[in-house]
Amino acid sequence: MRVFLLFVVLVATTTDSALAGERRLTVPEAERLARAALNGEAKNLPNPYLEHPPLPPKNGAMFHVLWKDSTSDTRRVLPLLVDIDTAEVWNPNACEPLSTPSLQEAQQVIRRALHIDGQEVIRARDLAKQNGCANLVDPRPTRSDLSPAP
Repeated sequence: MRVFLLFVVLVATTTDSALAGERRLTVPEAERLARAALNGEAKNLPNPYLEHPPLPPKNGAMFHVLWKDSTSDTRRVLPLLVDIDTAEVWNPNACEPLSTPSLQEAQQVIRRALHIDGQEVIRARDLAKQNGCANLVDPRPTRSDLSPAP
């Protein structure tokens, strides 16, 4: 009986952690977090929009907030890096996590849905700070990532 109970507990624990590790943020979920991370200054720019990552992210989704100024030039305002495993949003230049009330609310909803606990977020935040967010920045695409030219 003890062996069976231990087996059930081990399987349940392994299954729960595997499920939590398998489900990652989608690009639309990452975009929702990036939009929520914008502060009042960025939201008040004329026609701000987000430039999406060129490829599906493997580690972190990099967005750039862009806007058109009066001379129709496009300018970068703020790069945003979204950790697709923990829903943390970073300023990749300073490797600092961002926080706004709307971002905290969106993170809470997404983390609850993905079963991301606070300890996972703390571990991931510490790792990112130790290596300057390098673990979140996807490597440059290789030739195999790109489709051949017609």
